[in-house]
Amino acid sequence: MEIINPSDRLSLLIYLLAVVTLCMVPAWLYVIHVAKKSLREGRFPPSGTKALAKAKIVHGDKAERTARLVLFLGYVLLILTLTTAWYILFFFPEAFTFNDPMVN
Repeated sequence: MEIINPSDRLSLLIYLLAVVTLCMVPAWLYVIHVAKKSLREGRFPPSGTKALAKAKIVHGDKAERTARLVLFLGYVLLILTLTTAWYILFFFPEAFTFNDPMVN
């Protein structure tokens, strides 16, 4: 059984963290899609959206406010997710040197 160097373990962990972070992007894109569809239809949740429990359908101004809030939060979380992945991948270059010690 091969013993893995601690710096290699950290590198693999950082790669895994970046991949998990990027896997959240489709979820935020779906949230943005649902909010835009809700704005077009004037109801929240929009038609065709599946819910785990019976959802109260809201129409009019309240639906528009809810959709705009969900749209705003979707964009904010998408930007935060992409920024986090970028930060992980580009601000930890020393973690991507396999078989080299991370400490001088």
